[in-house]
Amino acid sequence: ILDRFCTEIKCIQDAAGNYIINWPSWWLQIFVWLSICSAIVLLVVGTYMLVADLDQEERRGTLNFIRLSPQSATQILIGKILGVPILLYLATILAVPLHTYSGLAAQIPLHHILCFNIAMVASCALFYSGAMLFSLTTSWLGWFKPWLASAAVLTFITTAFCAPSVGNAADLLTFLSPATVLK
Repeated sequence: ILDRFCTEIKCIQDAAGNYIINWPSWWLQIFVWLSICSAIVLLVVGTYMLVADLDQEERRGTLNFIRLSPQSATQILIGKILGVPILLYLATILAVPLHTYSGLAAQIPLHHILCFNIAMVASCALFYSGAMLFSLTTSWLGWFKPWLASAAVLTFITTAFCAPSVGNAADLLTFLSPATVLK
């Protein structure tokens, strides 16, 4: 099967007849796709989950019950940000070793990989805080609120991944995205 596949796409062979595989390029593709998918899943799905959870609690009236607890508002919001998308965090933590190894195998310096991971954490904090604010201030949107919030984040992320750096105020939008570090 490999011989037929490689004859169709013109694979390069060495003198012994073995196929030459550019492993750093292959690992770079894995690293880039893991980075893009993790950014989209963490930011878009996490935003949807947070907004949907707050909307559901507002409709049921349990949000007022939580507000009456002896916890401060900051602790409640941090608890929501850390607790609602916990399965996303777990999946991301499980993918970090493959992400790091693929980056190192693609000959990307470790500090660049760590910069991307730090940018992802900062982006999650920024977008999740914005999602909480959006959810608490737009109660009139109803069931449409989680979809609107996640679509806005998806639009922002896709624009940031595709936008070239031109050196003006539009670069602020790409600065808020982990795509800047990935480029």
